[in-house]
Amino acid sequence: PRSEVSDADCVTVMIMNILMGRIALYRMDNWLDQVDTDILLWEGCPRESFGDVRLATAVDHLFDQGTDEVLSAVVHSYLHSDEAPSVYTVHEDTTSLSLYGNYDVIPDMGAPTVTYGYSKDHRPDLKQVIFGMTLHGAVGMPMVASMLDGNTSDHDANRRQIAQLASMVRPDDEVTFVADCKLVDKHTIGQLLDEEFHFISLLPNTFAQRKNLIDTAHEQGHELMELARDPGRNKASSDRVYRGTSYECSFPVQDPHVPGKEGLRTERMRFLLIESSQLAAKFDNSLEDKLEREERRFDKAVKKSNNKPFSCHDDAARMCDKLVKTLKLHHAHVDVLAEEITLKRSRTGRPRKGEKPPTKTQYRLVLRELTADTDAIEQARLYARHFVLITDHLDEEAWTDQQVFAEYRKQHLIENHSGFRWLKSEAAVAPMFLKTPRRIAALGLVFVLALMVRNYLQFMLRQRLLEEDEKVPYYGRRPPTKKPTAEVLLDLFAGVMVNHVIEDGEIVERRLAHLSDAARRVLELL
Repeated sequence: PRSEVSDADCVTVMIMNILMGRIALYRMDNWLDQVDTDILLWEGCPRESFGDVRLATAVDHLFDQGTDEVLSAVVHSYLHSDEAPSVYTVHEDTTSLSLYGNYDVIPDMGAPTVTYGYSKDHRPDLKQVIFGMTLHGAVGMPMVASMLDGNTSDHDANRRQIAQLASMVRPDDEVTFVADCKLVDKHTIGQLLDEEFHFISLLPNTFAQRKNLIDTAHEQGHELMELARDPGRNKASSDRVYRGTSYECSFPVQDPHVPGKEGLRTERMRFLLIESSQLAAKFDNSLEDKLEREERRFDKAVKKSNNKPFSCHDDAARMCDKLVKTLKLHHAHVDVLAEEITLKRSRTGRPRKGEKPPTKTQYRLVLRELTADTDAIEQARLYARHFVLITDHLDEEAWTDQQVFAEYRKQHLIENHSGFRWLKSEAAVAPMFLKTPRRIAALGLVFVLALMVRNYLQFMLRQRLLEEDEKVPYYGRRPPTKKPTAEVLLDLFAGVMVNHVIEDGEIVERRLAHLSDAARRVLELL
């Protein structure tokens, strides 16, 4: 009772603050001085009670309640509502969140371990945690979010996301799981099929099937149908065209309930080979740099091998073959040169008459010529302009090549302002500095809830604008848009204020000021 405000009030205030421009927790009560909490929360709500200690306590209580349980309850109510579709796609990815401080503490049960790992923020000097998230494809609704140990692999994070999602979806839902190439391995695919999920992913470059499909299509001259066409960045740029065709092949799958070779089986999968004009142009634009880098690297390797000359011709020849094999875009002519060197005499003093100085034969490499290999360049261009998607959707009438490709392209939803980019910029969730891993995990949930509200507002407004064939004002002098971001929506209310009419110390009337016609219309649409 002495807290005066509930944990739910604290979480609500933090969500509103994140959406309207985040400030530090210790300044929250100052920010609330500009907010009519009687309207937004409840009448008589004491603004001064939202201090940093109270907010930190609420975050601790949120962790004690269980971050996964809280998010699951919210998502469960959405998935079981009338407006939730039964056929949908989800997009999954992971990122690293850099953290300042030593964090030499033993985390509480369920809290992530802050440690060093592969930094996707390019900050290997900082400890981190891994943040995984799965978004509802159409709405951008965060369905699963988890804070994991800083050295968690993408494969382990993916499998955890799949297991959490499976515990929430309805039995009759048809869910297609979309992720990047880290999803593709026999264990993860086996888990997806066991949970009766469909999937679409990028086949990694390390898989031999990718090279085989590209070679087959090239050698047999298979016709690639146009899947999508995007306009260039400007009028002078050509369109970006994507063409492709699909094949059915076997793929190894590991049964999650049967370990070892006994659980290994093959399943028919569909592979969509796609040729991109943008990737082809990217390869051509960077070709000169690639040739120069490889030439410098090879020349440096030859000189380094001669720092300690070879005493055996065979050793020098083997090193020569090893260096030549590293070349991908060049032909090299390297000779093994023998030379006699005079050694230091074993004794001091003047040599005897007719005594020959001791000598030794040593060998070194000499680069005679390095030329571009046109065949290798053409082969590299072939592989560079193609990529392969893999899916278990075998029915090409229900799931056309265009639809499979379009769903994979929506993977940007989780990477841009509907997902990680918003969390790392507008929400400024990373890099973070909090005292305990438990608060890191709990505050991460608050950010995800804020992202949920943000994406839902954006989705609903765009849908209403499309239905009503209307537009809303954009920033500055830019023309109105049918696809405003949530930030554009919230900016319409940035200057709105409430004037209080006070008599005898009590508010007797509230008068709304600076609410534009555009803002009123947005409220009606929502």
